[in-house]
Amino acid sequence: MAEGNFLEKSRDFIKEDLKFSPEFYADEYNIDGARTKKLADKMSELIEKWNGLVGIIEAADQLAELYWN
Repeated sequence: MAEGNFLEKSRDFIKEDLKFSPEFYADEYNIDGARTKKLADKMSELIEKWNGLVGIIEAADQLAELYWN
């Protein structure tokens, strides 16, 4: 299934990007590295939560309901 493969690749990319991003932002913008790591960890938690919420969505109206509730 192409959609499943796309989602899997997208999730893999995000996981790898979250490993790289804290160091990049710390170096590029002179931001505290510990802080950028903490923010990346929080973002990872939020992404996992979001994936769990939308993983059961089968129709646009269900997604709209999720957004509004």
